[in-house]
Parts: sequence; C-alpha cells; structure tokens
Amino acid sequence: NFAYNLLMTIYRGPFVTAMGNSWCPNHFICANPRCGNKLVNMGFVEEGGFLYCEKDYELYFAPKCSKCDQSIVGVSLTST
Repeated sequence: NFAYNLLMTIYRGPFVTAMGNSWCPNHFICANPRCGNKLVNMGFVEEGGFLYCEKDYELYFAPKCSKCDQSIVGVSLTST
C-alpha cells in the first residue's frame, strides 16, 4: 500500500533546519567524510553548499593570513 509506505518514512522527533533543508539530529553532520562530527551542539560553517564543523573549515577552507599563513576564522572585514 503506497500510503502505508509513505507514512513509514516520516521522521517524528527533534530536527534541525539549516540552509533551507531539514535533518534529524543524527544526520546533521560535517560534510567531510573523514570527520562526520555531529553539528547539533557545535559551530559549523557553510562552504560550497555543504556544512562543515569549524575545525574542518579552518583546516581546509578558511583564508590564510598573508604574513603568517595561519587560518583566519571569525568575523571578516573588507577594505577597499
């Protein structure tokens, strides 16, 4: 029965909404396949349409300082 199968796929319980999508808490994880940290209780950053924990964002995506080559995280400032 189609209606019965449809009802079986409904998730009931707490959920997370981000970037226009919804996840159950166990599937709201870092997009890095080697990480998989649950993002529910930690900071996360969107990069290229994917969500990453702050640690992986810092390691792989954060801009680097032109002088010391350290990752820059936090609020960005732009000067023209």
